[in-house]
Formats: sequence, structure tokens, C-alpha cells
Amino acid sequence: MLFRQLEYFVAVARERHFAHAAAACHVSQPALSAGISKLEQELNVSLINRGHAFEGLTPEGELVVMRAKRIVAERDTLKAEVHALKSGVTGVLRLGVVPSASTTVALPVAAFCAAHPLGATPAKPAS
Repeated sequence: MLFRQLEYFVAVARERHFAHAAAACHVSQPALSAGISKLEQELNVSLINRGHAFEGLTPEGELVVMRAKRIVAERDTLKAEVHALKSGVTGVLRLGVVPSASTTVALPVAAFCAAHPLGATPAKPAS
């Protein structure tokens, strides 16, 4: 079972149309169909009710699509976490603080910025 096959299946379930799913995955429709067929063969079950067009997921397909979404999301999270470890924490930290607490909040924010210097540019106060 390949991540790509799961991505194709999730795309078909989301788009409810093979050609649209193929376009969303940046592959040809025959390649998408072949990937889903291989997934069905490996699981030894039909996942999609097929006719002249997409007719919905089988009960097994409904179960598999829920799991496939989680698996793909976990893979994406893992990639992001590994990238963050490799490159350091980046991004934007926005805090809403009442003016009287701004001096108190400055201490932990300064410590955070010192620990994670990538992109640690203080933002201008909102007007």
C-alpha cells in the first residue's frame, strides 16, 4: 500500500469525480484509476461503486477513506515536524494583550525569541 494510492482514493471521495480527482492529484485519470485499483486489490475489496461515473463509496470504502485521511494527515504532520526540527521553529507568533500586561508578556516572549531565533522579528503593535 502506497501513500499515493491513499491520496488518490481520498481525492476521488472528496471530488466525487475521477477526472476532477486526477486533476487535483496532478496525474492522468488512467493513472489515478490504476492506483485505486491496486489499493482495492491489496485490500481485496471494492471501495467505489462504479457505473458510467462515480456512484459513491461502498461501506468498506467509507471506512477506508476515514482511515486514509488520517494516515495522509499523519504523514504530512511527520514531514512538517521533521522539517521544523531540521530548520528550527519559524512562523508568526501573535498575542493579544491588554496594554497593562505588555511588560509582563515581554519577558516570556523575549525568552522564546532567544530560544528560537529564526524569524524572530518583533511585530509592530496594532493600532
